[in-house]
Amino acid sequence: MLFLSLLTACGLQGPTPIAVLPASVNPNTLSAALVLGDELVVLGEGAAAQLNLVTGASTTSAPPDFGEWCYYSPRPLVVGEQIFTAYGLEGWGSDDLGRTWTELPGPPTPSDLPQRRLVFPLSDGGLLTVLEAIPDDDLSPTPPARVGRAGPGSWSMAPSFVSTGIESVTVGLPLAGGGVALVGALDHGSTHAEVEVVVRFDGEGAQPPITLPSGMKGLWREIIALQGGELVFLVPEHEPGKPAPTFSALVGATEAMPVALPSDAPPAQFATVALADGRLLLTGGLINGAPTAETWLLDPKTAAWTPGPPLPRPRAGHFAAQAPDGRVLLVGGVGVDWLGREAPLLEVDVLAM
Repeated sequence: MLFLSLLTACGLQGPTPIAVLPASVNPNTLSAALVLGDELVVLGEGAAAQLNLVTGASTTSAPPDFGEWCYYSPRPLVVGEQIFTAYGLEGWGSDDLGRTWTELPGPPTPSDLPQRRLVFPLSDGGLLTVLEAIPDDDLSPTPPARVGRAGPGSWSMAPSFVSTGIESVTVGLPLAGGGVALVGALDHGSTHAEVEVVVRFDGEGAQPPITLPSGMKGLWREIIALQGGELVFLVPEHEPGKPAPTFSALVGATEAMPVALPSDAPPAQFATVALADGRLLLTGGLINGAPTAETWLLDPKTAAWTPGPPLPRPRAGHFAAQAPDGRVLLVGGVGVDWLGREAPLLEVDVLAM
């Protein structure tokens, strides 16, 4: 004990984690971390883990092949005691707290036009499918994307959504209450991942589209839906050789606005979590190539970023999830060992909010 106390006093002994990832889970290749009651479910490449937040006990399982992970894939979604996730043409649902995975049936695909199909999970456990027509050439008119919603054992189309004008959907973000926000481009001539317009769909029809101001259009690597329905855009792409933009974007129900980032905010490898109180928490990341313990909070009511509580240890390339009791769990990624070297983190830390 005296030896450990000396290490802690000298800054060589790290904080006590709430749990430790099993050795079979690579903390550098995680694709998601979600909280289901007292269980933390961690999804990785070829292995998944469930960690009990009360006892610290862990079990492992083999998740399905979710396909290629990319910036714009929708994150898995917790609904009750199930996880729903969808990537491209694949849809999966879990039961038994994430231990058993079942492939979800897809909708019928119309054969009148070549189609590109995207599947997005909804916060009520349903699935939304977007069918995009693929133009034969640049001169042919392209109809807007069509949207279908999964019901209990059946699919139904929503023709009122055809008039939104979106032809190329970048991502669909589930909203509280079962709706979804579709973010995309007005035509297929734009780069597929380009963001120009946001349309909210509540299951009955589409709300009026919100067109982003010219300075906010482009490629954004991170798009998050808050509990109040606002969308936050982070990490805009920029031309090589030019200074990186120093702002984020906040899209409310009727308008979009730029929000200045803190001058010391990390440019990459941070983790975000939409808090239950409606704010966005940004944790860790790389600053000057080194993991940081700093955090930042965005309040959509004031449209301003403020510093948050520090992490128990510097961390980058990780995931964050909020437990029902308000604690934020920090999972995976890399930190710094006692010699100052970058090292993978198996420890699951807690940030009290």
